[in-house]
Amino acid sequence: MRTFRQVILEMSFRSKFIKQRVIDLEHEINNHLTKIFVFGKSTSLHHWEKEIINHIEKINVDVKTRKKRLSFDTYYECLYKNPFEHNEIEHTKRKVNFILAIEEDEIPTVTINSSLYTKLHLKIKEFHLELSKLLSKNEFYFDKWKQMMREFVK
Repeated sequence: MRTFRQVILEMSFRSKFIKQRVIDLEHEINNHLTKIFVFGKSTSLHHWEKEIINHIEKINVDVKTRKKRLSFDTYYECLYKNPFEHNEIEHTKRKVNFILAIEEDEIPTVTINSSLYTKLHLKIKEFHLELSKLLSKNEFYFDKWKQMMREFVK
């Protein structure tokens, strides 16, 4: 029989594992969101959307396997707050410049300027607010994903 301490340690390990998974996937999720925003009419658009779904599904599988969900605050902290907060515009600018450099064959469908960085960072923030809410409640479904993407590309 497991002791109370063992149960607590196991629960703590589950949370740490899932949190680390979210942290590991944050960069890819945010890069794909940036690509979708900057290259909105690209033939790669559906590929990038699928990549985001796959990354989120990896999180969901871990949550189901380990029977441990994170709080809204923890998801939001990992996906948006830690990488963006207190340096939103500069971080967004660096991310856009990085994406432009690695996606040489793609043509931006938006004008790259300071208002773009502001708009993009606000879109990413809104996206992660909604995603964090859905993940924390275990309510992330494909129909909600489609709705979130429609809102993101508006």
